Amino acid sequence: MGKGFKTTLMSQKEDNNCQPDSHF
Repeated sequence: MGKGFKTTLMSQKEDNNCQPDSHF
């Protein structure tokens, strides 16, 4: 969960830059 969770958080942060909570 550690690695996957970190990757998800990073992906969400990058997505937030383009479109906030788009796939959330």
